[in-house]
Order: sequence, then structure tokens, then C-alpha cells
Amino acid sequence: MCLFQKDRVGRIILAGGVAPSGISESRAMADLFCGLNPNLETSSEVLLLDEKSLDTAGNMEEALKIMDLYGLGNEAVLLTFWLHLRRSLRLGENFGIKFIGQYLSDQIVSSLDAASRASVMRYRRSPRAAARFIHELFLTALLPIDPTARIPRELTKRIRGASKD
Repeated sequence: MCLFQKDRVGRIILAGGVAPSGISESRAMADLFCGLNPNLETSSEVLLLDEKSLDTAGNMEEALKIMDLYGLGNEAVLLTFWLHLRRSLRLGENFGIKFIGQYLSDQIVSSLDAASRASVMRYRRSPRAAARFIHELFLTALLPIDPTARIPRELTKRIRGASKD
């Protein structure tokens, strides 16, 4: 959001499909951004939402479609969680997105206040983060033989009960 406020980016693509709660991850992020910036409306063309994707490969594929639809070219700035950065960069490149910058969401959250920083550090040391790290390593290791992540995408669809498009 600070990139948008400093006029470094003109549009923000928020990627993430519908969660079990029924609200898409991208809609939840849009609501958060609008709460942090009262001059921004969720219906504006500044926040572009991908509410279809179920996984990282889907995020990249849908983001590229949105970029094409709005004539934004293929350059983007990536904002993601530290565990997710390497695979996100590779997948984006595999789908044709050229990242001209990258930011870590947990660093941004940590800069807010001491309580937020402590929360991020607790998570980074947790067994859940360790398991997620192994998960990310495995999925990243698959990319040379599965560059668009077809295998994990199919598993995600089956696990989440989504039908094929």
C-alpha cells in the first residue's frame, strides 16, 4: 500500500480465491487496504481482485490475465510472505511476469509496532512455519519438471473440492 501511496504503482492486484469462510482472500485484503487508506474504495479500479485462483500458480495465471485485461504489460512488484517468495518469483517468471521489485509482507507487518514484530517472530519459530518451509521447498523443487505447477494445482483442486475449469 505504501508503494501505491508514494505513486510508485498505479494498480494493485490482490490474488486469492474463496476461502472456507466464503469471503475471498483478495476481498479480505481489499477491505484491509481500504481500512488503512480511507481515500481508496474497494470498487475502484486501483484494486484489481483475482477471486478465482486456489493456489500460487493460479494467482500468477489470473494476475497475468488481469494485467492483460487492463493493458498493464507484464511487469509487476511482488508482495508475499517470506516462506513463499522463492516459489512465487519462479512461478511468476514461468507464467511470463517480470518482477521489477519484491517486498515481504512479514517485514512490513514487523515495522508496524513491537507487538506485530513479536507476532511475526513467534510464527517464524513455530512448528507450523517449519512444516510450511518444508512444504515450500518441496513445491519449489518440483518446478524444473513442472514449471506451471500442474501437479500441485491438481492436488489443491482435489483437496479443496473444486471442480475443473
